[in-house]
Amino acid sequence: MPEPVRRDFDRVTRDTGPLARRMLRSVAMVLALAACDSATEPILEQWPESTPAAQQLDATLLAELTRDIETKTYGTIHSLIVVRHGHIVWERYFDGWSSDDLHRVYSVTKSVISALVGIAEAGDLIPSMDASLLGYFPQYPTLAHPDPRKQQITLEQALMMRAGLQWDEFTVPYTDPSNSYRLMAASADWVKHVLDLPMVADPGTRFAYNTGVTVLLSAVLTAATGGTAEQYAAPRLFAPLGITRWDWDRTPQGVSDGGSGLWLRPRDMARFGYLFLNDGRLKNGRIVPASWVERSTRAYTGGAASYGYGYQWWTLPSSFRGADGTDPGAVFFAWGYGSQMIFVVPRFDMVVVTTGGNFSGSSDQPVSFLRTHIIPAVLDP
Repeated sequence: MPEPVRRDFDRVTRDTGPLARRMLRSVAMVLALAACDSATEPILEQWPESTPAAQQLDATLLAELTRDIETKTYGTIHSLIVVRHGHIVWERYFDGWSSDDLHRVYSVTKSVISALVGIAEAGDLIPSMDASLLGYFPQYPTLAHPDPRKQQITLEQALMMRAGLQWDEFTVPYTDPSNSYRLMAASADWVKHVLDLPMVADPGTRFAYNTGVTVLLSAVLTAATGGTAEQYAAPRLFAPLGITRWDWDRTPQGVSDGGSGLWLRPRDMARFGYLFLNDGRLKNGRIVPASWVERSTRAYTGGAASYGYGYQWWTLPSSFRGADGTDPGAVFFAWGYGSQMIFVVPRFDMVVVTTGGNFSGSSDQPVSFLRTHIIPAVLDP
């Protein structure tokens, strides 16, 4: 949200309870959109609703999945939305959550940052993905662990999680203070903390999932556009999609937390997925370049039996099949901690959204029920 709105929101909500903060956040989001001079009329207004049968889906399998979620077969799932042929055909909420609740989507934020980088490149605000990452940070002339390889890191390598910086947020639990993400979050300056890290590989040679690098990409957007990633997104991504409520956490320096700080409603997560299902265009409006959608959802890392990674999007392995043997083709998805997920299945013209609270152990339970229930539910594969 614009800075005056953010300051007023922070001041008013400091001593209020959760319900009051939620109500005030809604007002703040409306004011934020009103403050965006370049905001456009929403391209996607209201989701049309339909039945599974009308959109060639087996309602029995979806109902069975819902019962399994209710009995915690897949841990803690808060919402499930299935969109097919542009219609919401299945929408369920669990454990007291509702359609109007904002969820912190964690690393789904990364996929949004990627889209914004693509929009900025198309608008000539970012000249090339071959540009030096460090070139956007002249305010940090002296860094710890000097290494000429830092100057060689490109924006594309950052998008692909191939920066070569020392980072580990997978093998060390997030609850451990030595986790790389926790160390960054505890620092006074997140951007400088990441730039100060030592190099452990040549840029472009090794994949290492790194939330800090996406924080850097958010800061690149600030340097390139003159505003935060949130301010850039409001008129160019959120408004055209009809997203009117969100929140976005910031670093101590006011940079939008591009790694995990965005809050969205599940239906709005589905809007974002639907945009990518349609190659970045909705109705008569182009939001994200089609070439960027293709580049960012292509697997540069991973194999036939493992998840792949593009520009801040994950892909299912080429060996992935439904439990009934159905081949869904190429599937890409945004994946956030705790089972926040947006699956895009172009072959079946389908988007599947989940939110959840699976914060211990694995958070990819929705991949399991995509295989056992949702893909097999397609009646016209």
